[in-house]
Amino acid sequence: MTIQPHSALALRPIANFIACHFQTIEYSEHQGQMIHECGQSMKSHPHYRMVTSPKLLACRHRYCPFCQHERVENLQQQVNSFMEIVESSGAKANWLVLTLYGQQSIVNCLKRRLEEMESAFTQLTRRRFAQHILGCIRFLEVSQDQVDSRLARPRFRCLLLVTTSMFEGADCVSEAQWAERWRNFLNRRTTPEVHLMRLVGSAHRVTESVQNEIHKSMSYSDDFPSEEWFLEMTRQVQGVPTLNVDGVLKPWLTKALEDQEEDLARERRYSIAKSSIQVP
Repeated sequence: MTIQPHSALALRPIANFIACHFQTIEYSEHQGQMIHECGQSMKSHPHYRMVTSPKLLACRHRYCPFCQHERVENLQQQVNSFMEIVESSGAKANWLVLTLYGQQSIVNCLKRRLEEMESAFTQLTRRRFAQHILGCIRFLEVSQDQVDSRLARPRFRCLLLVTTSMFEGADCVSEAQWAERWRNFLNRRTTPEVHLMRLVGSAHRVTESVQNEIHKSMSYSDDFPSEEWFLEMTRQVQGVPTLNVDGVLKPWLTKALEDQEEDLARERRYSIAKSSIQVP
C-alpha cells in the first residue's frame, strides 16, 4: 500500500495499526484510544466528553498519522513561503540533502546513540566549512533493522541551504569528506553510512524536491515496525525533538517549532516513559 499525501482513507489503516500497538499494554491503552478518536467529537481521554471546538478535534498525539499529516503540510507551507521570497528577489536557493547515520544498536540503547549523534552534529556544524551553510532543517528518523528486529537505525536527514560556492564551487564538501568528518565526531573506527544529494533544476523544481524531502522524512510508510520494538522506541525518544531548524530558516519556521514544543509538552502528560518493556 502506498500512502497518498492527501488521503485520509490511506492513513486510516496506519492509524489503526499504531493505535493497536499502544492498546496492547494497559498503561498506554489510552494513547491508542486518542489516535482512534482523532477527528471525532466524542473523546474518552482524559474523560468522556463531547468536543465542539474544531481546534480540539485533533488528538495531537505525537504518533498520530492524521496529526502528522497536518504537521507535514504546515511545514511545507512555511518552507514554500521562504522559497517564494527568495525567488521573487531574484536570488537562487541552493539545497543539499545530507543523511547522516548513527550507530546501529539494540533499540533499548537508542537514547544513548541519539545523544552521541547530537554531540557529533554540534561539533560538525562548528567547523570552519560550516560557515557556508546558511540554514538547516534537520529531521530525526529511526527505523527497525530489516535483518535483526531488535536493532534501531537512527539517522539525521538534513536539508542544507548553502552558498553557491559550497553547492558547486571551491567550498564543496564531497560525500566521502562528510562521512570522514562524521566518523571522527562519532568516534567510530568504521566509516558510518552517509548520503549526499544536490537538488538541481528550476526554482519550481527545487521547491518541489524540498517539499518531497519533507514529506519523505515526516510521513509514515506501510513498512511498520513490530509492537515491542515500536513501544520501546517511543520510550527512548520521549522528549526528543524530531525537527531542528537553524540559520536563516529559523524565523520562517517558528510556527512549526512552537507546535513541536506544544506536542512534546502533551507527550509528557500521556507518555509511556515508565514502561518496563524489554525487547528480547
